[in-house]
Order: sequence, then C-alpha cells, then structure tokens
Amino acid sequence: MTGPPTRRRRTRGTVLSAVILGLLTSGVLPTNALAGHCRFRGSKTIVNNRAARVFSIESQDPPVGGYADDYYGCLYSRGRRVQLAFDSFTNDGDTVAGSFVLSGSLVAFYTGEGTGTDPMSSLSGNQYVSVVDLRTRHIVHRADVRVALSGNGDGVHKVVLAPTGSVAWSDVIASGPEIHALGRSGPVVLDAGTGVDPNSLRLRGTTLSWIHGGEMKTATLN
Repeated sequence: MTGPPTRRRRTRGTVLSAVILGLLTSGVLPTNALAGHCRFRGSKTIVNNRAARVFSIESQDPPVGGYADDYYGCLYSRGRRVQLAFDSFTNDGDTVAGSFVLSGSLVAFYTGEGTGTDPMSSLSGNQYVSVVDLRTRHIVHRADVRVALSGNGDGVHKVVLAPTGSVAWSDVIASGPEIHALGRSGPVVLDAGTGVDPNSLRLRGTTLSWIHGGEMKTATLN
C-alpha cells in the first residue's frame, strides 16, 4: 500500500483502518526533517523526547460539515513521519485520539468513536489502545477495549508506556473506573471499582501505581 489513508468516508469503524494504513505510509519530507529535526509547517507538538516527536497537523481534506486533525510520529534519526491516527468531528459522529505518550521510539495512544459534539461523553464502545514502534512502523500491541466500555462511561483517561512496549491505562465505564495492562502475559484488569482514581496512574521503571480508596496500589508492568 503506497497511498495515504482516505478521509472521504470517515465513518464509525474506520479508526483501525486509518491507523494501519498510516503505519504503512510515509510522506515526502522537507530538508530540515531529513536532517533529523522532524519539523513540519503548521504542526503542533503533542509530546516529544530525545528520540522522537508526536505532532498534529490540521487535515487538508476534512469531512463535509466538520473538521479533522491528523496525528504523526517522527523518529529524529530517520526523519520520516508515520501517521498514527486522526480526529474527525462532524454532526453525525466523531473519531478521537489522545493520551499520546513516548518511550524511546515507541508511542502509545488511544483512538475511539463517539457521537454528537462531545465524543467523550457518549462513546459508542469502539475504542482502542495501541503501541507503535516508529522505527519499524509496526504495531507492537493493540487492545480492543470496546467490551469494557459498553454502557455509559467516558473512556480512557490515562496511558503509560514501558520501554519494553508494555502498556497500561485507566478508563471509566458504567460500573466505575478500571486499571488495565497489556504486556508479555497478555491483557489483564489490575483493579476496578468506584474507589479507583483513574487520573492517579503512574509508571516508574516497571512499577505501576495508582490510588484506590485513598491507598496506593502497585503492580509490575512487564
């Protein structure tokens, strides 16, 4: 596949295809990006580290009656951008992306779908957490969290990423907040309940920590 992902039919269920198509596509870069700076006209930095930059650019092909932003990652040593996801907002439905976090050449983030003017207030359930290696342009991990998000919730709150590519995140569903992890042993729910603070999730080394009922809990992310 050599062409950029199409946005003329940005409807629900297109988030996965947009991510995969983007991973197989790279753009023609200006000279300063080839020098390793990964700078693009009109781009806005979302997160960066010593190895890479994640940024957004306003789409030149937005959906009719709405607007869109494209999200890219760029490894300084390669000077090549990789499309990761997009935001697309219309009156009929939205796709959203967020919680981008970098660890070396790895980037983790969520993508999801919603309805109306506030997509995070009414998620349809099609939401994913992905880890991509910008060096290889391959998906390392991808968790389909739509089952967990069925019902009224406001989705993924925070994402943390280990240098190994293992990822953890917090979300809120109808029954309350949850803490999830995905690593070598596969996906696991580490904690759940109304006492979990979804914004308290932290990662130091391989140790995850979060607050439940005012007390700190920990787990190993491997």
